[in-house]
Amino acid sequence: MSQPTYHVRIKDTVTGVVRECPQTTPWDSSTIFWWQEGSYSCDCNRELEFLRTGDEPLPAQENDFCLGHCRYRVESIRLLSGEVLPFDDFRFEGAK
Repeated sequence: MSQPTYHVRIKDTVTGVVRECPQTTPWDSSTIFWWQEGSYSCDCNRELEFLRTGDEPLPAQENDFCLGHCRYRVESIRLLSGEVLPFDDFRFEGAK
């Protein structure tokens, strides 16, 4: 398995559980967009990252519909240098 290039701290707003999900994709100028507006702004993909990190079973089949954008919140991103970047997940009211 590839080594992580950064970690994303994701909170399940239903259960309150928070996990740091390792990512192996390169950290570059498009990464924030990817998590705020791209493929990983959707709960469908965030749920998969969250479940994988917790060694939980993945859904038996892919959803035929979008899960929405409000259950899994990105709280911050931690780079390999240890720097923690606050993440403004603007989909959540009062997000900072």
